[in-house]
Amino acid sequence: GDGAKVCRLRCGRPQTVPAGTHLSHPRPLLGPRTLNSGVKLRVILGLEFWTRLSYPAYPSGFPPLSWNIWKRAVLPDMMAWPWLSCLLLLTLVVSVTANTAPVFLGNMSRVNLPEDLPVGAEAFWLVAQDQDNDTLTYGISGPDASFFSVTPTTGEVKLANPLDYETAYLLHIIISVTDHHNNPVQRAMQVIVEDRNDNAPVFQNTGFSTSISETLPVGSLVFSVLAKDPDTGSAGVVVYSIEKVIPSTEDSQHLFRILSNGSIILNGSLSYNNKSAFYQLELKASDSGGIYNNTFIIRNSSHVFLSISVVDEPDLDPQFVREIYSASVAEDAPQGASVLKVEAVDSDKGINDPVTYSISNSTMPGWFDIGPNGVITVTGSLDREQLLEEDEEVKVQVTATEMHPNIYGQKAKVSTWVTLTVTDVNDHKPEFYNCSLPACTFSPQEAQVNFTGYVDEHASTRIPIDSLTMVVYDPDKGSNGTFLLSVGGPDAEAFSISPERAAGSTDVQVLVRAPALVDYEEKTVMLVQVVATDSVSGNTSVALVTIQLRDINDHRPTFPYSFYNLSIWEHSADGTVVTNNIHVSEGDPVGLGSAPSGHAAQGRHL
Repeated sequence: GDGAKVCRLRCGRPQTVPAGTHLSHPRPLLGPRTLNSGVKLRVILGLEFWTRLSYPAYPSGFPPLSWNIWKRAVLPDMMAWPWLSCLLLLTLVVSVTANTAPVFLGNMSRVNLPEDLPVGAEAFWLVAQDQDNDTLTYGISGPDASFFSVTPTTGEVKLANPLDYETAYLLHIIISVTDHHNNPVQRAMQVIVEDRNDNAPVFQNTGFSTSISETLPVGSLVFSVLAKDPDTGSAGVVVYSIEKVIPSTEDSQHLFRILSNGSIILNGSLSYNNKSAFYQLELKASDSGGIYNNTFIIRNSSHVFLSISVVDEPDLDPQFVREIYSASVAEDAPQGASVLKVEAVDSDKGINDPVTYSISNSTMPGWFDIGPNGVITVTGSLDREQLLEEDEEVKVQVTATEMHPNIYGQKAKVSTWVTLTVTDVNDHKPEFYNCSLPACTFSPQEAQVNFTGYVDEHASTRIPIDSLTMVVYDPDKGSNGTFLLSVGGPDAEAFSISPERAAGSTDVQVLVRAPALVDYEEKTVMLVQVVATDSVSGNTSVALVTIQLRDINDHRPTFPYSFYNLSIWEHSADGTVVTNNIHVSEGDPVGLGSAPSGHAAQGRHL
């Protein structure tokens, strides 16, 4: 045929083949493809000769299989056919005198090529037939001829530049063939580029960021992304996935999900303060897979990152920055003195709404107040001694209120108790009270400066005065409440005091110090001053103790003279008064001592 490739193939050694024998063609040399139909060589003559067979071309997209095969047959007696040479000569002459142009096979108008065909690989064959068996030369031209290179003598076409379905899926070329006797024969050919999975999905943007409210309902749209894959079929179907969520916590891993259309959906609740104020999602887009280089592959995009900022909403109450607030203040602190500063902040850190302060409750109303800056100040006269039953502490409840309404339309607030300890100053001196510990209440009604007691005259040393209930009390604390006790007054030398030093409160006893000075016959009433002196300030208090002495029988009757000389007449009658001038002196008052009595020694009769 015109432009057919000529291959000389000897089928075995020359041998005698009977006329009428059919010879089958050999297996194709261009690969595992099946010929359209079997071609057989029938031996007509026994003469050895070369004959040429033309195999038809095959459908577009496959390398052409049309070629000429020369086979030889052997005739036993060549001289038996003397006309053969004439016949061959006549045929040759006719071919030369009536040369015809080559003709392309009918399927040389369109060919399909995969876009992943490597450069330099065989693309297709140009096949033409020439009745004159002329040497044919092939060529390619046209707008897309640069994609191909052709071997002029064989018609083999190889790929010269890469194909790209997405850039040009249809190429137009002009194929040509010439036998060098006639004008070149040209034909338009379409090269259809078949798509392959040679592209990965590409996100349309790479800098993704958004902000969402922490109160965004579950199931709401967070963001939408779009990735495109220019491939066709399943190779162009994009599937999205979330590869990683930062921060990488158990809660955040399933906090978001992505739909097939690229919509990112909130899958759980948010919290600006309790979870995270920021998330970063690592996203990937993959195609659904396709053929590339005869292998099914799935292509993935480059990873992109979506930054999500959580917007804080006013849904939380304020908080005090410390759990416990306490301070001390001296009881003589002036009004306006600063005691302690409390601080509360909006728990919604992204909003940080200012707060105002107020005292909503107090165990000692009016003693303290709080300013807008959270500073607690003294507003009243402090007295630690009023807090003895409260451990010297004042409890103040401070409430912090946000200035603006929250999402519920209310002003959020929080309260805390502040403990203020009022410390002692030496603002009291010891005082005397007519009571006995521990029953003393130290009320003003119990305060007293005059006391009365009783004691027997000449009582022994350290005998306490009877019926004296005296307590000294200094409400100050520690050294401020320590005091010294002493005695004074006109009869101080006769008595002592116990104790001589005390703190807070103590029972006081006045004791006999000098019994000889406690003499009823000298004084029936004695006066002693008890002095309580503050050990720090030196301030004193004085109580007067009146001591009533009780007389005891401490004296015998005595005669004024130790010797009396009396005279009496003899023969005096019985009952005669000898003398009436002998007297007895009694030191104790009548009724306290025994009445004096006496008698004369019994004498003999005169």
